[in-house]
Amino acid sequence: MPAAVNRIAPKYPRSARRKGHEGRVLVEAEIGVSGEVLRVSVLDSSGHPELDSAAVDAVRSAEFVSAKDGD
Repeated sequence: MPAAVNRIAPKYPRSARRKGHEGRVLVEAEIGVSGEVLRVSVLDSSGHPELDSAAVDAVRSAEFVSAKDGD
């Protein structure tokens, strides 16, 4: 299974903070053999597009170490 090299922490959008929006976003990412992020999709939305977008952006900017055969 791929592992994140850096911490994935979404930036809380100012617009969401002003409006008092909170929520949890569940995302799924496809990681390439070199550890690059190939695809990110929202599996369970927070109900607030700006929070969902921040979560997707955070995963897209993450670095991963790809899984190795036998690990």
